[in-house]
This record gives sequence, C-alpha cells and structure tokens, in this order.
Amino acid sequence: MASTTLESYYTAAPDNYNINGIIHVGANEAEEFNFYDRFPGPKLYFEPIPNVAQKIKNKIGDKVQHTDCPVTVEVLACGSQNLDEITLHVSSNAGNSSSILDGRNSGHFARFGIATESDIQVKMVRLDTYMETHLRYLERLGASSPPYNTLVIDTEGYDLEVLKGAEITLKSINYLMVESWADNFFIGAPTFDEQNSWILAHGFELVKSDWFGGETPSFGNQIYRRASV
Repeated sequence: MASTTLESYYTAAPDNYNINGIIHVGANEAEEFNFYDRFPGPKLYFEPIPNVAQKIKNKIGDKVQHTDCPVTVEVLACGSQNLDEITLHVSSNAGNSSSILDGRNSGHFARFGIATESDIQVKMVRLDTYMETHLRYLERLGASSPPYNTLVIDTEGYDLEVLKGAEITLKSINYLMVESWADNFFIGAPTFDEQNSWILAHGFELVKSDWFGGETPSFGNQIYRRASV
C-alpha cells in the first residue's frame, strides 16, 4: 500500500540517486515500470499473485524487446526462508494489501474498508538464494557486476523478513525503499523502530520518512541510502 513511490523521491532530489538496476519485491502490477525503464541496468519484479504477475508480463512484453536491459518477472514471495508453500492472504483491493501477515483480524482492513478475498499457497524464496542463480544468468547475458543497486520492498508488514533473507544482496544495494507499519496493523509486523534499527545496522542511513493515515498515522514509506555513497 505504498503511498510514496521511488519516482516521487527521485523527482524531489534526482542528484541524490545514481540508480543502476532495480529489484522490486511486492511489485503488484508494476505501476512504476515506465519510470524504472528510464534507468540503465536490469529490472527484477517479484509478485506472488499469479494473475497480478501476468499483468506485469503483459505490460512489459513488447517493451522488453526495445531495451538493452533484461526484465525478469517472478511469481514468488520473498522472505527469510525458502519454503515450497506459505499462505498469502489476498486482499480485495486488486491485491494491493495482500500479505503473508494477517491484516483482517488486526483491525487494519476494517479501518480502510478492505476484505480478504482469498488465501492462496505461494512459494517463498530468500532473495540471496534466488540471486545465486539469477546473477549467473545475467553474467551470461553480459550484464555488469553488480547488476542491481536499488531495492524496493512493499510487502505489507513483511519487509523486514525480506531484508533478513537478502543480507548478501544488500551489500551491493545503494538505495533502499521500504514500508513500515504502526503497531498491530498487520499481526506480527515489526515496529518502525525495529525495522529501522536493523537497516541502519546494515550500513544504510535514513534519507526521508513519510507517514500516512490521518491524525493517527498507520503506515509509512522510508528511503535509505548506503552510508558510503
């Protein structure tokens, strides 16, 4: 449910970002595809809902033929474990609030008029595990190394679990955008302080934090930059 996009952060301060290769976990319909396509390097989208991932594939099909940068769409969830099956709660708002975590019983869905449409079983991978094979594929294509320096995560309360499965991948990431939630909006979601502390401990600095939800903010987006950049 990201309300601030990477494009909005970039537009506000383009000199702050030297984007080269983008990974987007929880891509939904890849609304930012045209923006991402402006930058060099490959693009990698993860979207675990099959019919939503197909919309990404349909959207980018012809355009991929006219770019020097490979675009990959994976129908997978990302997390801190490799699991053949895990339950994803699919939301009624075109899948935008779908999560591994429970939003229906936390009060979050009721507040925003969202329902859980269905539960589906999806495959989960650690980003580090996936990248072992993916990077060899890009190397055969002649991609530069490291091929990605930007990571966007929008997984409705599960962002920290994605990060925990991506500690090796993060070493080559210069720009990181995540979403955070106030207490109990997704059952089991970390607080902002917990997630922020983990990210800072892995070599990033917080550039900007935005919060949404009226007088009692319920969720926010944060953009980080590697401290050495």
